[in-house]
Amino acid sequence: MFRMIFLILVLNFVIVNASYGKNLCYFVDEDAIKVIVSRAEKEKKSSPNPLKTIDVGGLPNTLKYKEGTKALKDMRKMHDFAIAYKYTNDKRYLNLTKKFLFAWIDTYEPSYIPIYEQHMMRMVDSYGIIKGELSNKENSKVDKFLKDWAKVYIDKINSAPKDGWWISNWQSYRVKIISMIGFVTDDDGIIDSSRTIFKDQIFYNINSQGETVDFKERDAIHYVVFDLMPLVDVAILAKKNGEDWFNWVSPNGGSLKKAVDWVVPYATGDLTHQEFVHSKVKFDRIRADYYKSQGNVMFSGVYDPRKASNLFFKAAYFDSGYKKIIKKYSKSDISSYDLSLCWH
Repeated sequence: MFRMIFLILVLNFVIVNASYGKNLCYFVDEDAIKVIVSRAEKEKKSSPNPLKTIDVGGLPNTLKYKEGTKALKDMRKMHDFAIAYKYTNDKRYLNLTKKFLFAWIDTYEPSYIPIYEQHMMRMVDSYGIIKGELSNKENSKVDKFLKDWAKVYIDKINSAPKDGWWISNWQSYRVKIISMIGFVTDDDGIIDSSRTIFKDQIFYNINSQGETVDFKERDAIHYVVFDLMPLVDVAILAKKNGEDWFNWVSPNGGSLKKAVDWVVPYATGDLTHQEFVHSKVKFDRIRADYYKSQGNVMFSGVYDPRKASNLFFKAAYFDSGYKKIIKKYSKSDISSYDLSLCWH
């Protein structure tokens, strides 16, 4: 009993009284740190649950979806440990981050399905946070795993047609995976490839008015935001490294900024949109029917403007004017982001 009370007192001291000052990363504020450190403390006895493959596609009532979702909880735990270490310098959190990171590195076999593997970017971000604390041997092992992963993605893209899943939101997540790996490993070749692939995606996915391929195909603001979020993350990484990809305009007149601006009236509520009504993808109707049967209208009905708040929180990195959109609704959940900008 005494030990439990002591631990609670220590935890309260760390969370409530800690001041993180000027060392805050861009996408982590003091409120988020308190949430993250609290979670990390509660999770410190957790063990990793790595899988060889991850499949979180389709409907959530399948066994593969449930197993994949359960295993992917490791990504948030790992990320919590890494950020908690960053701000408390408590070696327990560093060791836990390493434990989870190497468990996955030693087990996982990439599927190269980006909408599944995008959930693993917290692992890449975690590596970026603790990279400076690892030995040369440990860094070499992680770098090799990540670089091999990215290079296969690049090869697949280079041999693929410029249509379908190769210019949709799937491609946006391929771009993010490749870019995060390139920047975290400081690999100039992968970064060069990510730059080319990013610009191709802007060209093929976004027209001169800012409308995306995903909107034309899915008839849903949900998928516009889902498509743009990874591209904004990539542009942030590029900006941190001295390049402006957010405002880059493709030969057809499209740009990431134009696409984000296209979403603005739907995020403010000035325009409304009935989601998925004219979607060309059969699965959208199957999924909507399933969720309706569960009493959930997540993939149907009028778009909820609050769901765009995270997009504009990140876009505010380039233009503070987007902050007014965030303020209109509830605060973004910064503690859930997979790009902390806490890298060494």
